[in-house]
Amino acid sequence: MTPLALLSALSGLSQRETAEFLDVRIDTVKSWSSGRNACREEFLDELRGLIKKQERAAAEMLAQLARLRESQGAPDIIELGFPADDSEAQS
Repeated sequence: MTPLALLSALSGLSQRETAEFLDVRIDTVKSWSSGRNACREEFLDELRGLIKKQERAAAEMLAQLARLRESQGAPDIIELGFPADDSEAQS
């Protein structure tokens, strides 16, 4: 597995989404993912940055749940959802 393919998988992005996130053609992502061409470090750094943001957001959600549990007791239900569209996901 190439570094780009690994980072894309860790971030939860498809090849199409990775291409959009990095503002490159999908053929370029496919070439990097297969190892035909090497991906520049700056693009790998962008994906690493995205993963760090995702980790911070998850940690903050867990902290908020802990504060909620301390102040109001454990919730009966926790609902997690997916964004309705790309715009919502990117925000």
